[in-house]
Amino acid sequence: MCAASHVLGDRVHPATGRRMIYVACDPISGTARVADEDEIAEVAWCDIGEVRGYVPSGFFAPVQAYLDAVLRS
Repeated sequence: MCAASHVLGDRVHPATGRRMIYVACDPISGTARVADEDEIAEVAWCDIGEVRGYVPSGFFAPVQAYLDAVLRS
């Protein structure tokens, strides 16, 4: 389970044409799992250096800015 802390941004995804809303969340309890296999293939915990392997085209700019700010702390 997680709690949404704030919305980072939204857009129509350039590859899928779907509206995406990006939300920063804080973990509360439980184990991460795929809840919708049509939308998400897998869940993986990784460090920032491994992320490029999962997101080769880079993050949506507001998401990247959030990660840069949070991970520098």
